[in-house]
Amino acid sequence: MVLQSSLMQHGEESIGSRISWTGFCFCLCALFIVRGLMLLCIYPPLEGFDEHQHIAYLAYANENRDAPHYGVSRMPKSLYSDFAQNPNPVYGCEQLAAIGALPYSRFWAEPKNVRYDADIMLYSAFYHPLYYRTIGPLYGFSRSRIDFRFAVYAIRMLNIFLAGFSILFFTLPFRALFDSERFSKLTALASSLVPIYLVYVARVGSDAAALLICSLIFFLLARMDDGHALRLKALTIGVLLGVGSMVRVSVLSFLPVSILFCVFLPSVHGVGTRQRLGYVSVLLVSFAAVSFRSFAWDMHTYGMILPGQESLAIAREGKSLFGILGAARFSHLWTFFVKKMIFSNLWTSGWSFLPVPRLFHSIFAAIILVCAGGGSAGLARSIFLRQRVWSPNGRLALLCALTWAMVCGGVYLHGLSSLVAYRSVIYSPSYYAMPGFLPLLGLMLMMLQGYGSTRLWRVMVGILIATFVITEWYCLLFLAAPYWAQASALRDIYSRLASVHPAFPAPLFFLPLGAVYLAILAVVLRSAAGPDLRN
Repeated sequence: MVLQSSLMQHGEESIGSRISWTGFCFCLCALFIVRGLMLLCIYPPLEGFDEHQHIAYLAYANENRDAPHYGVSRMPKSLYSDFAQNPNPVYGCEQLAAIGALPYSRFWAEPKNVRYDADIMLYSAFYHPLYYRTIGPLYGFSRSRIDFRFAVYAIRMLNIFLAGFSILFFTLPFRALFDSERFSKLTALASSLVPIYLVYVARVGSDAAALLICSLIFFLLARMDDGHALRLKALTIGVLLGVGSMVRVSVLSFLPVSILFCVFLPSVHGVGTRQRLGYVSVLLVSFAAVSFRSFAWDMHTYGMILPGQESLAIAREGKSLFGILGAARFSHLWTFFVKKMIFSNLWTSGWSFLPVPRLFHSIFAAIILVCAGGGSAGLARSIFLRQRVWSPNGRLALLCALTWAMVCGGVYLHGLSSLVAYRSVIYSPSYYAMPGFLPLLGLMLMMLQGYGSTRLWRVMVGILIATFVITEWYCLLFLAAPYWAQASALRDIYSRLASVHPAFPAPLFFLPLGAVYLAILAVVLRSAAGPDLRN
């Protein structure tokens, strides 16, 4: 009996620990990529947020061998036929109706007539050209050798792969959030399944590349905890920040994160004040060396180092930073930071902004509130009962908190700019918080331990994982796909969506990819449900 029990225990442990922590995170990366390809099998070609503008930037750069200039450059007319021959979300049609573009509600029933007499502003022209020049050859080759749709989906697939590796580097540090390997794996799995994170990157745009850079910075900051090669890590972080600032301005949220996190290094192997200042100096010098030329060009061209539609509009009105900060309100602590940045970040269809069903939204919001309550309960237990509640690695929790605070702070500043420039914060959508959203979820699930109930923790994380999975596929297949196809019959939905897709990815491949998705999901769930290994 003892031998049998020992063999059973050994077999159980081998099943649960067959995948190492690093291997598990690679599985999450693979799962994300498969999910992304499945999404693209259904996703129409221009549904991504502002996608036609990013495509126009690529086309302009390819045709003119130069970056566009905001306020001067116009959308290339070579794209007019491509845009009019594909369905457009309502927000896209607000600009493209002048060339004959039709929304989903009219596209499948009306003839397509292209007009070339319209002059359309290229409002994405203020972006730095690094990303667009880097993928420009891929777009040019795909567009000229195959067709427009294949060019769009080729770049989308590239972005899915980049974002998949951002999942890898965001989740790798999560092992230090818990003593329990099982808890770490379940937390990493839940964080990797956020539906809006996938929708956010499944478009032509620089978001996926920016998220990958943010995740690398997060990973390197977390690895500074081991006390090895700190100067090299600071140098690498500075270079990544410099390159990231030329990819997307959201990466700059990690500049204060990196500086502030280095301030707390004395607890790591006795790092002194002089050494800390040295690491910060290395970081800043490498960042400045990489980004100086880009900032200087923006300053010379636009009169500011971070040009944007809102900031340029505010500058034309002669308003200052103090005028922007004056728009801040205490009510925004709930309406913006909680309702918009957290509760609203579950799912949306893309630029059609189809809403998530209220039930799923309510469950997600309730889980977040329960996690926040766990933080309060854990703090109370730590103070009054002097109990050890959380993992001894408080520095990673600090990094997650700093990341979320700085990312949200950057988005809020953008929201205030939108409020001053356009009297609305609609131009600061909730998905702008994605660079800090996975660290936030890791932190929230760590806080959930504050109740001191392992059973409650497992139940809540299980509900969260189920909510993410069910929300993603229910909304995509039963809400978005019928809306995009403007049909209710499965055959009509399939044929209409297939007609606006390239050969791959296309609806034909959705079920085969679904089988791969279920297989990988089963593997990671089996690994996460293994024995509760502890350090």
